[in-house]
Amino acid sequence: MKLNLIYDPPRKMIWFMTTKLCSLSFLEEGPDRSEIIVGVWDDYKCWKCHEKTRVIDWSWWNGEGEMWSENDQVGLKLEQTFPSYKKDYTKSAEADYYCNHCTKCGAIQGDWFVINWVAKERAEGHLPSDVVKLKMGPDHSN
Repeated sequence: MKLNLIYDPPRKMIWFMTTKLCSLSFLEEGPDRSEIIVGVWDDYKCWKCHEKTRVIDWSWWNGEGEMWSENDQVGLKLEQTFPSYKKDYTKSAEADYYCNHCTKCGAIQGDWFVINWVAKERAEGHLPSDVVKLKMGPDHSN
């Protein structure tokens, strides 16, 4: 299941769930792949240390996106701006991918739990503390 994002300037983002599996084709060019929209949430509670931590969700301008990324070009771009979103190995996925980490203790924040929390926050009418647009180069690297 993926969460898609509809972006409505200046600071409204609305998530909706879909069972449609959309693979992100990083070979596509055009305006939908030239900008990443990032929702920044500063009050997620870490499962390990129980402190408030920052998590992000992201989407391409067209609404396709994920809470995580296996793509190094996208992941590195996000990590440059949000150092707690970084590549790590997870036992549950048995893979390395970019995901949210606690800014206090460094623990990986489970994607399923973060997705559900963000969806609940949005359903209750809460908005991210910030929305950041990141430009991607033609090769999606910067």
